[in-house]
Amino acid sequence: MRSAAGEERAIRQPTDMCVPRIMEFRDSQYLFMIELKDIEKLAELSRINVSGEEKQAFLKDIESILNYVDQIKTVAGEADMTMSRQETELANVFREDKDCRDLGRFTEALIESAPEKENGYIKVKKIL
Repeated sequence: MRSAAGEERAIRQPTDMCVPRIMEFRDSQYLFMIELKDIEKLAELSRINVSGEEKQAFLKDIESILNYVDQIKTVAGEADMTMSRQETELANVFREDKDCRDLGRFTEALIESAPEKENGYIKVKKIL
């Protein structure tokens, strides 16, 4: 594929995308790992220049984020397993719906106070 400037550009394939790989499956959890080439790919896609030191720092940060998310998933899974039916049983605490208005109470007084009326309705000017 050629760009507007006439230079040759490679078409990216779906396998060329940056995706964390599954390192191993342990205790019903997937452990993800990210590599330096993934950081380089992210920098390229973001169109930012990243030095070698920054790449290492980003690698450590992203790994700690992935580990933190894994811990949250583990705790959330344990919490779901410990809940009993009694804790999750819900009951309706709302009042029963009923019409508490006194319909027609002010209708006659309102119609009588209108300047023009016709067949029990308030007559207004046509707007359309």
